[in-house]
This record gives sequence, structure tokens and C-alpha cells, in this order.
Amino acid sequence: MTNQGKGAIYAILFCVKARPGQRQQLVDFLMWDQKESMEKERGTLCFDVFEDPKDKDLFYVYEAYEDKAAFDEHTNGDPFNRWKSDDFQNKVIFPHVVLERVKP
Repeated sequence: MTNQGKGAIYAILFCVKARPGQRQQLVDFLMWDQKESMEKERGTLCFDVFEDPKDKDLFYVYEAYEDKAAFDEHTNGDPFNRWKSDDFQNKVIFPHVVLERVKP
């Protein structure tokens, strides 16, 4: 089997940590974002959320989209707008890092 001629998916991986006392708010948000993305957005292939076994406030999120255009569509939705809001960024989560794939 070969992948020749197939377009690559667009994926992101990041970890995010809830501020003290904000764990449930972050979990609720991530579950809502996952549901909205998987049920309503064209091109969302995967939206997985993982808990860190040693830190109950730390989560890893893997999102995969058909292409960059599908991800761009995701960034126009209500969950992404809430995610980027100053209120959410400053009250619910600590600054986080989005990991990028190694480029050859």
C-alpha cells in the first residue's frame, strides 16, 4: 500500500494546564469543543483529549483535520473563539505550547 497521491492531513498536538480550581471548567470546555468539532465541523477527523496520570490539571489534546482549510474553518467556530478569549486564557488555563511536526 502506498500513500502516493494522497494529501496529508493537518494535525496539531498541544498540552494545556488548568489554573488552580479551574480543572472542571477546562474539562467541560474540552468535552464541548470535542463534541462541536466532531459533530458540526466539516473535515474534523479526530479530536482526542488525554489526562496526564501524574498531574490531574494537565491535558494533552490531539486534533486532526482533512486539510488546513478544515482547521481554518475550526478556528472560526464558537469553541475556538471561547478558547482564544482573554477571559479563558487568563482565568482558566496557563499559557500552553502547540507542538509542530518535525520538517525534514
